[in-house]
Amino acid sequence: MFIKIKLKTLNNLSIFCYTMSYYKFRKCDKYSFESIENQTIYFATLHNLNDLFEGICSIREDVSKEVVDKLNRRFIYCISEGDDSFIKNNHYMWTHYADNFKGFCIEYNDCIFDGFQDYNIVGDTQSNVWMRVIYTDSCTDAIDNADNIEQRIGNKICYKKRDFERENEIRLVLHDTKEHIHSRHIKSAIKAIYLGCRISIDDKMKLIGIATKLKIPCYQMCLANASYTLEAHRINVNYEDLCFVDPNTCQLIDVDDKTLNESLAKVTDTQNL
Repeated sequence: MFIKIKLKTLNNLSIFCYTMSYYKFRKCDKYSFESIENQTIYFATLHNLNDLFEGICSIREDVSKEVVDKLNRRFIYCISEGDDSFIKNNHYMWTHYADNFKGFCIEYNDCIFDGFQDYNIVGDTQSNVWMRVIYTDSCTDAIDNADNIEQRIGNKICYKKRDFERENEIRLVLHDTKEHIHSRHIKSAIKAIYLGCRISIDDKMKLIGIATKLKIPCYQMCLANASYTLEAHRINVNYEDLCFVDPNTCQLIDVDDKTLNESLAKVTDTQNL
């Protein structure tokens, strides 16, 4: 989660500085579990992302082949920037990207940017860069000549329809050369894992087992009382505090000893794999 740092000014006044975290919402499946366990992220082409209008613009015929070729060698990994209120209040992300609260969310620290340069400084995508998405109601300018093609390709990647503004997205853009490796190892970049309110017991136990093995904090999300927000409860396997949630009410519930022991056994089995 975000860090609140108290600073002292010359006039002895207190200032609070908030550092952001970076989030990836996922559904539960074999590939998302393996991605965490192997501490690896996988990049997609621009046209494999969820927005139908990604990168849409007019391209003059005599430069279209060059533009398409360059775009096909750029691969993207999308994350969202925010403090801890982002996972508590952004129900849209849980619904659309975490299988309607049956999935989970990964929190990354700044190490996720290792090996990537700031696009605003570099100015093009000929190297590996990160960029904040710019949300707009209009398409990017037409590419009607060969001037500044690299910069214009960067604009195609970082502009997105305003409907997606609530995602607060940052993109890691991988420039593929001849290696054709569209993944990156991200050791030490995963800060925490948050389990959706409606996650199944089996998926929950698998993720707890992976998180415990990697020594990553794991939290259970549930509805806050009398509020349109969520709250995160730390899961502590050592103290048998697994924070079970009723999938219908999405609120914390007590479980009997038999269910608890069966769940702990699943965690142990996962750790031994």
